[in-house]
Amino acid sequence: MFNFLKKRRHPKKPDKQERVIRFKDRHYLGLECYNASDLYLQYGNLAIGQYTRERNDGERKIAGPKPEGYQPSADMGSYKVFESKVKLRWRDKADNPISYVFDFEDIFKDKIIPHVKEDEDRIWWDDPLQLYPDIILEVDDRTLNIYSNIYVYLRVPGTNKLKPRRDLIKVFSKTF
Repeated sequence: MFNFLKKRRHPKKPDKQERVIRFKDRHYLGLECYNASDLYLQYGNLAIGQYTRERNDGERKIAGPKPEGYQPSADMGSYKVFESKVKLRWRDKADNPISYVFDFEDIFKDKIIPHVKEDEDRIWWDDPLQLYPDIILEVDDRTLNIYSNIYVYLRVPGTNKLKPRRDLIKVFSKTF
């Protein structure tokens, strides 16, 4: 539990229209691969491959299926918000090549991060996020899913404490 509310007993509540959470200066990034191979990602100064062949004629390393109940995470470091286009390429389960280039600004309009609306009145609107927000890219065979993951501070009723809640939300999906 966190005890940040001592600074102000009653946090200012923005108007209903202002009740949005936005990307500020940085975000974390994650990449997950299932039922695919030769996955390459280029974003900002990051260029990385997963389940790649050692040589062009080498043996394919196909990622296994997504484990049931698995919750993706962002473990590739922090980046300036939307610092470049995202370039992805991979091979689906049937070994067909797929590539896709996109901009996070097209997915997160006005830099708004979706959040669960339940308990919205309990959100600590002065500084609602515990950490930088996560963007997680998930390739599964022919499908690209993009998730946002945030930890939102909620006021604990009857106390002056805060408790984080995880909001993992699929924000984009495209099958090629």
